[in-house]
Amino acid sequence: VAALFKIGNSKELPAIPDSLSDEGKHFVKLCLQRNPSDRPTAAQLLEHPFVKNAAPLARPDLSGKPCELNNNVTSIIRQA
Repeated sequence: VAALFKIGNSKELPAIPDSLSDEGKHFVKLCLQRNPSDRPTAAQLLEHPFVKNAAPLARPDLSGKPCELNNNVTSIIRQA
């Protein structure tokens, strides 16, 4: 909460890590625009190259079906 208060009340943007790509830095700067009318919409941000070119995240299997890994772990536990 203190960090949000400090960022919200300061006139400067927080430091953006140098390790972030140029596209990443640009994306963060867009997100941190103080004036809401200057900020892109979520739909616009989703079209930003930083998001569009990001590696896909692994999605958890929420099907409830047992997976091969779970079966292997279960059999190892039973053997112990």
